[in-house]
Amino acid sequence: LAAAGPKELRAEAGALSETGGRSSGALDHPAARAGVARAARLTEVADPRAALTGLAALLGEVGMALVGVACETDEQSLYWQCMEAIDAADESTDRVHSMLRLLDEREREQREDLERGRERDGPHGILRASVGPVTGIQ
Repeated sequence: LAAAGPKELRAEAGALSETGGRSSGALDHPAARAGVARAARLTEVADPRAALTGLAALLGEVGMALVGVACETDEQSLYWQCMEAIDAADESTDRVHSMLRLLDEREREQREDLERGRERDGPHGILRASVGPVTGIQ
């Protein structure tokens, strides 16, 4: 979305990416260790609304899981890593909701433009007169 999404979303999507990139903990996953992220191979998001809605749900679940881990741990460092991750998930959720509002605004403006066009065209649509060669007029 940051690179090729709707222009209204690009700045917010870039900021979301930066927020998601801030992590103080090391990930123990082969792709993370190799420096390869599957998301980096994506070229486009076919349905931004569905992707953002799913991301918001996922961030909510992640936040709840992190709260559970933070409450159960006795390790200070893990607790604070969870707190930082909870803050990042919360900030990311706010950005996702902002992006969804931008999409809503864009769609509303498109509907209003369409309605204005229909009002201008009249109840029967656009009326066009045929234009042909004019002959015999003095």
